[in-house]
Amino acid sequence: MVATDSKRMTRAMDSGVPESRRTKTSIRAIAREAGVSVSTVSRFLRGELTLKHETEDRIRAALLVAGYEQGRAPASEAGATRSGLVIGLLIPHTANSYYGRLADAVVRAADDEGILVVLLSTLNNPIRQLEYVELTAALRLGGLIYAGNYRTNEALERVIASGIPTVLIDEDVAGMPPVDRVLVDDYAGAYQAVTYLCSKGHTAIAFLAGPKELRSSSERARAYADVLARYGIEASDQFVLHGSFTEEFGAAAFARILSTPRRPTAIFAASDVIALGVIGAATSFGIRIPADFSVVGFDDSPEARLVIPPLTTVRTPLAAIAEAAVARLRERVSGADRPYETITVPVNLEIRGSVAAR
Repeated sequence: MVATDSKRMTRAMDSGVPESRRTKTSIRAIAREAGVSVSTVSRFLRGELTLKHETEDRIRAALLVAGYEQGRAPASEAGATRSGLVIGLLIPHTANSYYGRLADAVVRAADDEGILVVLLSTLNNPIRQLEYVELTAALRLGGLIYAGNYRTNEALERVIASGIPTVLIDEDVAGMPPVDRVLVDDYAGAYQAVTYLCSKGHTAIAFLAGPKELRSSSERARAYADVLARYGIEASDQFVLHGSFTEEFGAAAFARILSTPRRPTAIFAASDVIALGVIGAATSFGIRIPADFSVVGFDDSPEARLVIPPLTTVRTPLAAIAEAAVARLRERVSGADRPYETITVPVNLEIRGSVAAR
């Protein structure tokens, strides 16, 4: 499907500002004038964001200077001067809200640049993942943002080698030609999560990891082991299980945890979806979170705030990932000649109610 904003503003306001000035104005320029991000201006104009009065006043002042009225855009933002660029966005599936929210963030960032996005969901099918990458080339899309969940992809390797501008996001892929990457700081996030559990007195901490072959899983596992070593806790004594990023895996893993001779007192889940499966299973067994088990997740999904108790989790800034990926892809499409780079987006731990001290 092609995702775009149905409320896209299409013509300039005749406000007395010289035409040459209006036509050079963009949302990016307005954001600079107001001292806020492009995303903030765009979301404010779409009515998706409530701001502090002083911030709103700065944006409105910048809009007035630009000859810009809410509901209408400067001439340079009109459809006639949009970039004309159409890119593909490949994600594993939308059932996991993480990928759905990531897709939305990419579409918003692309829309701010006048770029249209074709969304390709593989439904976790490895064959479809190869076919959709090849489809990107067949459709002659202007570029590809790829968020896969397999460690290798021969079709992607060929597409990148052919010169189609590509940015890998969220998960790295082995064996690729030089390519831009925007990745999450998985190590730092896991390090914060496990350190927090250890600081609360937990010494038996189960780790429910994602698929073993993924970079994100290995980085989180590395951080887990490093924190345990720092606290003098023997890693070999801990319960560690790899599986899919699903609630089903979390629930099944929790049932196994209950049968272990040395039952953990805390669980670090490699995703919120896994953590939600744990909490659901605990409820069905009559086990209290966090009184009986403490749980920490990863991603900060909307469900993490709604579950009872609210889930302590590592927040992944999806907007920052999306904006960086779209910016890098736009530069490549424009012929930017610079070294390829890997951008690591920082994360932070959101402390809520799912952890108790021992």
